[in-house]
Amino acid sequence: MKKSIERILPLCLCLFATISFGNLIAQTTTDVAYSKAVDLMYSQEYLKAATAFNQTQEMAKAEHDHGSYMLSVEAEGVCYYALNFVSALRQTIDKAESYYDQYASVVNDSTRWRWLVIIHKMEACYYFCMIDVDDYAYWKAVDAFENCFYYISLLKTNTHFDDDALAISIKRDLLSLFYKSRQYEDALFEADAIYNYYAGLGYDEYASTPEAHQYNLNFVDASLSYAIVLARCNRYSNTFNVLSQLPPQCEKEPTVLRTRGKILMLQYENDGVDMRDKALAYYKEYLRAKKQELNTQMRSMTEVQREQYWLNMHDFLYDCCRLSDYSPEMLYDLVLYCKGYLLEYNKPKAKSYTWKDVQRRLKKGECAIEFLQYYGPNDTKRLAALVITPNSAKPRFVTIADIDSLINYTLLSGQTLGRALVSPYGADKNAIYNDRVLPTLLWTRQLLEATGGAEKIYFSADGILQQLAIEYMMPDSTRSCRRLTTTRRLMDANKPLNHNKMMLLGGVDYAAPSSAHDMDNDEYAYLFLKPYADNISYLPGTQAEIDTIYNNRQSDQDLKIEGANASDSTFRALANHYPIVHIATHGYFCGILEDGSSLRAVLNDNSMSQSGIVFSGAQFSLKDSSYNLLSQDGLLSAKELAQISLDSVELMVLSACETGLGYITADGVYGIQRALKQAGVKAMIVSLWSVDDAATALLMTYFYRNLKEDKNADLYDAFAKARRQLMTEVKGYAFHPGSLSNKIVNKYAAPQYSNAFILIDVQ
Repeated sequence: MKKSIERILPLCLCLFATISFGNLIAQTTTDVAYSKAVDLMYSQEYLKAATAFNQTQEMAKAEHDHGSYMLSVEAEGVCYYALNFVSALRQTIDKAESYYDQYASVVNDSTRWRWLVIIHKMEACYYFCMIDVDDYAYWKAVDAFENCFYYISLLKTNTHFDDDALAISIKRDLLSLFYKSRQYEDALFEADAIYNYYAGLGYDEYASTPEAHQYNLNFVDASLSYAIVLARCNRYSNTFNVLSQLPPQCEKEPTVLRTRGKILMLQYENDGVDMRDKALAYYKEYLRAKKQELNTQMRSMTEVQREQYWLNMHDFLYDCCRLSDYSPEMLYDLVLYCKGYLLEYNKPKAKSYTWKDVQRRLKKGECAIEFLQYYGPNDTKRLAALVITPNSAKPRFVTIADIDSLINYTLLSGQTLGRALVSPYGADKNAIYNDRVLPTLLWTRQLLEATGGAEKIYFSADGILQQLAIEYMMPDSTRSCRRLTTTRRLMDANKPLNHNKMMLLGGVDYAAPSSAHDMDNDEYAYLFLKPYADNISYLPGTQAEIDTIYNNRQSDQDLKIEGANASDSTFRALANHYPIVHIATHGYFCGILEDGSSLRAVLNDNSMSQSGIVFSGAQFSLKDSSYNLLSQDGLLSAKELAQISLDSVELMVLSACETGLGYITADGVYGIQRALKQAGVKAMIVSLWSVDDAATALLMTYFYRNLKEDKNADLYDAFAKARRQLMTEVKGYAFHPGSLSNKIVNKYAAPQYSNAFILIDVQ
């Protein structure tokens, strides 16, 4: 596929190993292996490239080729930086430092300085990735970049080294650091240097070689970056002057259109110059071009290229939120496109719906809400909603809250909402849902007013709301709140559930060895979970859960899979033969999707690899240091799950507990939902946190009993009834200090039990 300008923008990486130092690699088998690894990197197959570079290092060691070894280590670090795989990047830095300590004394000053540039560049990238979790990461990154320039100056002063491209490539990463940290004046200094460097090389409109074509792309990239930073510094006359220097043939490039629109919106927000009509025109033209790209190229793209397309469109959605009050219609349509159509592009009957299509499906007393998380003025992350009622002249955009204010909101328990969300303790979940003020911060007066008093509310969550069961937080309990992955689900036919047969999987033996072959393993998921093998312990409650459900149903057509047989290969082979699939096992929701920026987009959606479900053999494979990744690993990541055909599954129940393997994040939960929808599952029940085994088993037993007793039962009503039964029908004793005695109470009435599971995509 032809590389577009937008594909190049994210590559603000220091790839000087493939540009400046390539001549250091001898024409040997190491050279051939290195070239193949570079090809993988340029194809954005970063994990495969990292593995290939690791193999190149072993070859270089055998040949005592110090230069090739260090270049391969540096290139491996670039790959992990692109993946935002911080722990692996740290290990790569440690490997480079160890090699430096061992061999620095046997090489000349020039080589030693080059190695130090490599090490400090990787350290700078590492701290760049750590900015959101380390208060000092920004300054550590700046120091590392300064060390890079110091050793480059030594090379220039004391050797024949004259490769300015090396310094420029590092400046591009430093520019991204300043921009991400909103140090726009510092960013401007770097952007100016980068722009002047590429402007000096010129633009070759007759580019006939790959090198000339790459320089053209770099020139356009530098121009757009410079223009954006100038706009951030309120220097709009300079901004438009830079854009005017772009060659005419670039004017219709999608990224140029999008950048022009964004700059006009920044000017409107900062100076009040109202060019929103022109900005909207640029955005619409950009969207038209990207839809055309989807229609003509998506099926031929690699999985990584599809991920990049997905992430670019979500970044674009953030940009368009600046037009929320000017064109909410376009914004709602874009949300439908990003949340819905991109999941279905490979289906023959997939259609691109508009807000008008959704409105036509709404009955009297109903409304549709698309929640969205975006960047508002001053780049503050905000939560908002787009609301449609049957009588809406256009969607209504309602601002709800700043995300930071929600995360830092102090519950009545004294805990902040952010800490309570990631806490494994039931008491903290109770604090969230028993808080009287929090529901009014989410279901605000303006939002409730926008619903027009609707009794049935269809909503699609986003961001932090993926972690909250807000359907159980509606201030008016008489209203029905139904969660959808996207409100375009209202366009689906509403058919009764077929519960003639069911597949149940539980009581999984995670320690069981496996000799089965699995060519579709997600290597990134395996590497991410390997340090947490001991956390994947047997769950006896899951065996009792599936036994109870199986015995109560008494159906000869049901299939129960347990122990070592509960493998991911068995699931792949059989799941699509059953309209209901119930899985009781560990689940992991550990992914944090990095936010991109105008200068460095996110390159890979790692949340799809960092969320998933666990099958038999997982602990065995994760603990086996000699394990072959082509064998069955017992892990089914969301990325793998999305590639399985599950279009015959009408209801998937993931009775999977979060195992304490990290933070439960919005992206992790959404990763599973997105995967199941891509696989074709109609509706799903998933958990938001770890739940008591007995409570889970009871909830599911009630749910399936309700379905059995009424063959025409509405899924939503059956599940809502099961939650009420769990809260009211099971009694237990609670110690009462006042009376110094035990008191009979509803054992599972607390939100930690009743609110953990959510039902998705049921009309």
